[in-house]
Amino acid sequence: MIRVNKYLYDFCLISLVLVMLVANFLDTTNVIYLQISLTMLYFLALKSTEIKNFTLFIFLIFFGLFICIPLFIGGFNIETLKSGLILKDLYLEEFSLLYYVVLVYLFSVYLFNNLLMIKTRNFVKYTSKDYFSEKTIDFIFVVLASYIFFFYYHKVLAIQNEGYAAYHLGTISTKKSMVFVISEIFFLFYLYYGVWKRRTIYYVIFTVYFLAIVLTGMRMPFIINMIILYYFINFRKIQTSVSRFKFYIGYFVLLVITPPLLLISARFRVGNLEDVNIYLLLENSYFELYKILGITLNTLKGAIIMFDNDVSFSLFSRFTSTISSVYNKLLSGDQLSMQEKLDHGTFGSVITNYFDPDIYEKGVTISSSFISESYLFASYLGVILIAFFHVFLTKYLSSLRIDSSFISWVTYLTITNWLLNSVRNDAVGWIPLSLAYIAIFYILSLIHRIKLVRYK
Repeated sequence: MIRVNKYLYDFCLISLVLVMLVANFLDTTNVIYLQISLTMLYFLALKSTEIKNFTLFIFLIFFGLFICIPLFIGGFNIETLKSGLILKDLYLEEFSLLYYVVLVYLFSVYLFNNLLMIKTRNFVKYTSKDYFSEKTIDFIFVVLASYIFFFYYHKVLAIQNEGYAAYHLGTISTKKSMVFVISEIFFLFYLYYGVWKRRTIYYVIFTVYFLAIVLTGMRMPFIINMIILYYFINFRKIQTSVSRFKFYIGYFVLLVITPPLLLISARFRVGNLEDVNIYLLLENSYFELYKILGITLNTLKGAIIMFDNDVSFSLFSRFTSTISSVYNKLLSGDQLSMQEKLDHGTFGSVITNYFDPDIYEKGVTISSSFISESYLFASYLGVILIAFFHVFLTKYLSSLRIDSSFISWVTYLTITNWLLNSVRNDAVGWIPLSLAYIAIFYILSLIHRIKLVRYK
């Protein structure tokens, strides 16, 4: 009876959405029908997770923040919705296409989430004892952490003195060498292991490390990893309804304090922290956050405009450009140039150069988003396919026993990081890289003979 009532409720909402879309077809000048449809389908997709599929739930929260909210609010000012924020020549006359693409994605997520079933699983690889003692691991970790934080300290100073544009263009004085990249991989391995062992000091270092990354101008890694850490710490408690309520209250608090933090980091990276007024900071931060959210929506506008034009774009540009970047570092230590990024078909480079070549030459690019890349790749079919991929992947991640299996924890942490970041980044180009990281961590765990599972 409960299941019947659930589907009856969903059927009524979907029917209402169809009525709204028919009304919009009859009266295309009134955007309110599309706004109502967007709101109902968004919450229907969110509800379909039943909070059990945590990763998809958080992914949809991010999607709502960066795509749905600006799209909903933008409907109150059609000209603002049509125009670009940074790319002034970006103008989409048929703004309703934005709603249709998002609605197709949300409905596909709802549909696939109710159809796909994946059983809980665990990696059962097991060794009898650790090869290294925890004291040895702690010593190695301290040495690596000292080197890592020393580097980031100088990198932050370099960004503050030379500007974020210098960092983005690859001309900044402090750059990552191959020695540092390898050291950072080992550092992360030991850091993740310490967190999995539920050692408080590693929780603290985990937080400080991603705070250091915030100071370099990369804000999303901090937000995503704090969410993952909070989830991991509460993994065993979240099964009860009371704990689940506290859990999401915690996320609400995180959302409230995040905008000022983002603004502070943005001011810091351009060296503009003088005479900061805390009250103005709180007021302006939410307004500036809205502009950031709107920029992400602009990627979808650009994809719709560019779809019928001949643009050189690659879904796996993240992977190919990373390979080229590693090759450059081995030869000269330099980062990829703006032209090289464009040659690889990186979406952010392609869209910025397409609409404003002048600012692209100065090293300015807008970001990407999974939905814009999916649409540019195969129109609505691409949007449906990426929805299926998201549901399948998040259900798999939710099936992992991250509290008992180290490899499950590393797999979850690595893939979830890339997945949540794809709301404002590439759609699938991160997959080979994430698998490479997981393979490296797995090999390192075998070398150290670390217990991969707490118990059989």
